[in-house]
Amino acid sequence: LQPFRGLIRCGYCNGPLGVNATQKSHGKHYQYYVCRKDLKRTRSECPLKRVPAAELEKWAMRRSRSTPAADTAR
Repeated sequence: LQPFRGLIRCGYCNGPLGVNATQKSHGKHYQYYVCRKDLKRTRSECPLKRVPAAELEKWAMRRSRSTPAADTAR
């Protein structure tokens, strides 16, 4: 599930952020948002390599609730 697919952009190059998943040897799964544009480059240019998905999604939800448009819709 990628609730913010296509909505969140890289602050450095404006490329779309997408979720990459990894699984450690002990079985734990991790998801990160990464700049898709930077992944396609031969050499990385974006200074922010990855952001934990849960952290970014919590921030985005808090931010969306605090916008004036969200306040008037209640």
